[in-house]
Amino acid sequence: MSPYRVNAPIPRWAVSPLQPPGFRLLGNAGPIIYWQADPNGTLVPTGGNWEQFPANRSGPGFGRDWLKAVVERDRRACRSIWRKALKEGHPLAFLFQVSGKEGQDRWIRCRANPVLGENGTYLHLAGSFEDITPEMESTRTMLEGWSVTMNLLDLSPLPTSVVSMETGQVIYSNIALKGLLGIPDDIGGDLIPESFYVDPKDLLTLKTQVAIKGLVEDFECRMKTSAGDEFWASLTARKIDFLGQPMRIVTIRDISMSKAMLDRLAESERRFRNMFEQHAAIMLLIRPGDGRILDANPTASKFYGYGLKELRNMSIDMINELPPGALAEEMKQALTQKVNHFTFPHRLATGESRMVEVESVPIELDGSLVLFSIVHDVTERRMAEEALKQSERVLKQAQELGRMGHFILDLNTGAVESSAMLDQILDFRKGTIKSIDDLRSAIHPSFLQEFLPAREHLTGPKEIQAEFALLSGGPGPTRWVQVRALLDSPAEGRIPKILGTVLDITQRRRQEMLGKEMEAQVARGRMAAYIAHEINGPLAGIKNAFLLVESALPPDHPDRQYAELIKVEISRISTIVKMVYELNKPMDSNPANVEVGSVIRDIRTLLASYARTRRVELHQAEGGHDGTVRLNISAFRQILYNLIQNAIEASPAGGAVTCGAEFANGGVRITVTDEGSGVPEELADRIWDVGFTTKEASPQGGLGLGLSTCIRLVTCMGGSMQFKNGPDGGCTFTAQIPEAQPVPHVTSPQRTE
Repeated sequence: MSPYRVNAPIPRWAVSPLQPPGFRLLGNAGPIIYWQADPNGTLVPTGGNWEQFPANRSGPGFGRDWLKAVVERDRRACRSIWRKALKEGHPLAFLFQVSGKEGQDRWIRCRANPVLGENGTYLHLAGSFEDITPEMESTRTMLEGWSVTMNLLDLSPLPTSVVSMETGQVIYSNIALKGLLGIPDDIGGDLIPESFYVDPKDLLTLKTQVAIKGLVEDFECRMKTSAGDEFWASLTARKIDFLGQPMRIVTIRDISMSKAMLDRLAESERRFRNMFEQHAAIMLLIRPGDGRILDANPTASKFYGYGLKELRNMSIDMINELPPGALAEEMKQALTQKVNHFTFPHRLATGESRMVEVESVPIELDGSLVLFSIVHDVTERRMAEEALKQSERVLKQAQELGRMGHFILDLNTGAVESSAMLDQILDFRKGTIKSIDDLRSAIHPSFLQEFLPAREHLTGPKEIQAEFALLSGGPGPTRWVQVRALLDSPAEGRIPKILGTVLDITQRRRQEMLGKEMEAQVARGRMAAYIAHEINGPLAGIKNAFLLVESALPPDHPDRQYAELIKVEISRISTIVKMVYELNKPMDSNPANVEVGSVIRDIRTLLASYARTRRVELHQAEGGHDGTVRLNISAFRQILYNLIQNAIEASPAGGAVTCGAEFANGGVRITVTDEGSGVPEELADRIWDVGFTTKEASPQGGLGLGLSTCIRLVTCMGGSMQFKNGPDGGCTFTAQIPEAQPVPHVTSPQRTE
């Protein structure tokens, strides 16, 4: 511990045999008496007023009794020092206390030097006694204040030491310092400051600066503990004067963590600067308040075509083509990190406009937030994306025009990627086709079965092509598709994929079926023409002969009524032959714009006579029937004729048949309602079959061809048929016929493996 402690006694005496002659003259110095002493120790005053001196106890002379005035606690030590100096003749200086005249102890400083003869022999001592009581009292007061200060420093968490600037000795160190440096409590003034500095030059620099400036702050250096552990320290040192001696008060702060953080920050800034300067991406630092470009890297200079110095003196609105208000709002969004990704048009020095994507985030720079922006030129990518979108639009339009969809099947997972047109063609009502099961449910259960059994062993290209009929809820198939599938050759060790297209060939198939129906109609027409020709010849002869017979019969002849009956039947035979020819004459298979109301009126006129013979009335449903639809007129006339004839035959005498038409989505919906008994439930699935009839065999009975012909023609035209019994009897047949569509050109179906 330092000797200057609150519990340490003030020194009673001090001896310095090597102290040079002379002594300090203090401003408040007390009385001084000069004397000489022979080798026997007898003192003789040589100057000063001995009677006024506080140590005078022996009258006008000293003699050898001056030691009796020394207080008892100092007397023995004084006597020993005095005798030794007399005997050996060396200089001396010491302090002691004497009992004053007024009973108050006084502090006396004794100084003495030997007096030598001409030959250098020791003669006697000459010295002085000085009353230094005021000085010692002042020192006591100072020491007491210093003790209070030391107590406060002991409690301070800041490591602190007091070092003599003359001797370099550590006078004081507090608890915090000992904890920092790992100093044991029993070591005090024996500390060597140099041992705690990694580089002794740092201590020398600190000493020099304190001696010159008096105060040194934030002096950073490397220090070490008593165990050798190094750390960074920040020192503050101040020069003070204590008891006439220059002292240095030093406080130490361990800044290792902050230094490491600063080092890491500096390293991070260095890496950022290197990255900023050397990165191939365009980088800008922008002040969000006014858009000033604070910094830009060489890549930005090269991209924009401005020099770095010029670019750093520009604002962002000089290159960003957004209106100023919109640009300010975007910077605000980036500063608050609500939005960090932007797409802007940027203008180059050449005037060219480039589309860029900007990633912008706020960072702290010199205590302020700035926007760190990384700019990517995406002009070519955007052009490629736009070209791709245009290509996709063209492909989609081509698929829509050609009614073609595509799919990609992963044989490993069964997952399917499909186009929207594929879902539309297959009328997939669950959303989007996503799996092989979806494809099979929409096309056919055996679809792609050729690929699946040994898919792990497929190594080369394999292609299939097939046509499938897609079943609807009505009778018979309504749509057909042509499927082409190609096995994609995979990389080694990977299961291949299947690439496929699905083409809607419904119109082609309908046209083919309609063509076959027309061929049959041509054959029937030829037969009908032949029969009509063969019947009309004899019938004309019969009619002419009958006219001769009729003219020979008088009006009152009893058989005249039979002549009238024969005349009516001959006329009916002629009408039937004409009707058969009209219905079976060759039809044009090409669609045309059809006036639906006109066709309905023609068929009603054609069947009016037949309806009268069966005493059935023909009515037209309320509402407009006038409208034009692109249809195959021959097939449409045949369908309408068969439905109305079938209704006449199903209606009882006195009944009525009502025909109506509705237009929607470019097509027509024909309804024919009779007043018959309706279709029995058990026969509902058979009425569309060829040859099935519910009419009894009779000259007017049916052959079961009317409805089967209707469903066949309606299906060929892409439509559907339904029937519904009325609640009070009767039945309504409905034919939904769409407008004729262009027939796409496709290759003939085939299968290749």
